[in-house]
Amino acid sequence: MPGVYRETTCAICGVDLVPGHLRQLHPEYARFRSRFWILLVIYLVLLLAMPYVSTPLLTQADPLFTPIFLLYAFVGLAGLVGSRFWVEKHYRDIWKQAHPIGRLGLRVQITIEAADASNTPVLPFGTVMGRLKGTDRGVYLAIQLDKPIRVHDNFGEDWELNELAVRSRRGIRPLDDIITSEQLTFPVRILRPAIPLNFNGASFDPSQAVYSALGKIKRS
Repeated sequence: MPGVYRETTCAICGVDLVPGHLRQLHPEYARFRSRFWILLVIYLVLLLAMPYVSTPLLTQADPLFTPIFLLYAFVGLAGLVGSRFWVEKHYRDIWKQAHPIGRLGLRVQITIEAADASNTPVLPFGTVMGRLKGTDRGVYLAIQLDKPIRVHDNFGEDWELNELAVRSRRGIRPLDDIITSEQLTFPVRILRPAIPLNFNGASFDPSQAVYSALGKIKRS
């Protein structure tokens, strides 16, 4: 129950839970989850109240009534909990089909290439939040940095980076290789969108990016 057990990772995409994560990324599952806890509380209250309500009947009932009642109570509780696991698997399968790169929760680190090799910015660690299809027919990874960071572009302008769209400079295959390699570093193009990324959406327009840079990405 919410007051007893606190989840730290999302059951659907596996990323660390933060306030509003379920409502933003998994609204249907969030509604089911809320109803599940309500039903579970009601069920447990009824189970606790049943002995007091049925005491007069139990004194005259068949001796088999009590074990049968306990059996039904256990089966009902198991069915209720089992339904949650089934629904979680259902939405998890849908999420994986919608995000075939299946790298949700993957921890990565990005380095921006600079003209001065001694001043190469290393960004905070980030989390892969999804896969985006670019309007340029490219495939991008949507990455949420652990914390915002300010960088300067080649024109001297100052930008705050938080959500990034990253595309491989060698096609889609190297991005997939990130999953199986913990040592390799891959060259990428880094974009900062003008508006917050929609992790539920599947499209991204790179022409709307306000910041662009070349860099490298690797698993953290």
